[in-house]
Amino acid sequence: MLVKIMNITLNISRYQPSKGGSYIPTPIELVDKRGIINVKNEDDRCFMYSVLSALHPNKNSERPNVYNEYINKYNWTGIEYPTPIDDIKIFEKNNSEISINVYYYDNKAIRPKKLCTEMKQSHINLLLIANDDKEHYTYIKRTSKKPMVCTSHSKS
Repeated sequence: MLVKIMNITLNISRYQPSKGGSYIPTPIELVDKRGIINVKNEDDRCFMYSVLSALHPNKNSERPNVYNEYINKYNWTGIEYPTPIDDIKIFEKNNSEISINVYYYDNKAIRPKKLCTEMKQSHINLLLIANDDKEHYTYIKRTSKKPMVCTSHSKS
């Protein structure tokens, strides 16, 4: 039986989900690997551009305008810009042949943020990079020989 409570501490903070936005330069230690496609968008549609850069390789892959002809090939309904990580599930539902993993870069390591539950015909690995003000989705074009696979859980 509880007789007395001597002290209670309640910490409250506002929930701020991860959202990709406009261009952020690729961290210098990842630039040399040449495995990241970082589209230099000036708007908040980096999620869309990173997906399109994965699905439609181009020699000018960092220019957003090279993807304009492909935008309407996919269903972007319900996707907010900048794109919260939870909206990626909406995109995957709208485009049933596409699966997406999202990783983030922390302390010189790439770690999972959102892992798909089933690898689809077109599978995409994205990297969410951040600076003090914002976050930005990029496409992981090349990975190590060990594949990045889907699992049955998400990391947030």
